[in-house]
Amino acid sequence: MGGKITSFVAAAALAAFLLPSPVLVAGSFRDITLMLSGRDRAFRIFVPARLEESIPILFVFHGTQEPGHGAASIINLTHFDRIAEANHFIAIFPEAFDGNWNDGRENEMAQSYLQDIDDIAFVDKILEKVKTEYPIDLQRIYATGFSNGAIFCHYLAANRSALFAAIAPVSGQIAFPFSKKFHPKDSVSVLEIHGTSDPVVPYGGGRISDDGGK
Repeated sequence: MGGKITSFVAAAALAAFLLPSPVLVAGSFRDITLMLSGRDRAFRIFVPARLEESIPILFVFHGTQEPGHGAASIINLTHFDRIAEANHFIAIFPEAFDGNWNDGRENEMAQSYLQDIDDIAFVDKILEKVKTEYPIDLQRIYATGFSNGAIFCHYLAANRSALFAAIAPVSGQIAFPFSKKFHPKDSVSVLEIHGTSDPVVPYGGGRISDDGGK
């Protein structure tokens, strides 16, 4: 089963970041706002025109962005809506608080860290909402992300290892100091994609150049 799970996320991630995407999009986007800890939190969901009886979900987490523009930026970068339409899964594009995910780093440049934003609870809340509207396959919940969103993928999967079948982070490793207490209860399949010459998030680990933390 692990090989099949990894293959699904790997194919999606590679298709999004490396390959030309299909041109036909017949499904639909919705913008949804939830209340969490007294704050409005937003996400964009893409639902394909044809749904299976039991639907897989892919979370797609953007990198550091201007506040309010993260979901749009990662959609434009990856075209995961087109891939979701072609492969009949739901794609969810959450919006980070003030443009940054609280990803397990001690990042003094991120309001999400400084204000102790619980982004894992945000993902939980999104799933609660989506499960009331669609027949979600709870064995096929996946996540991918870029840069800050990739680092958050690791953090999220480690804290919700019973929920996520696999993750495919791109250009982002496990955060420090969270890595010192990294101990997920369940195994999660991982496809890590990272350029060895990455000038922002070093391939070998260390300080991230554009937004702080390690």
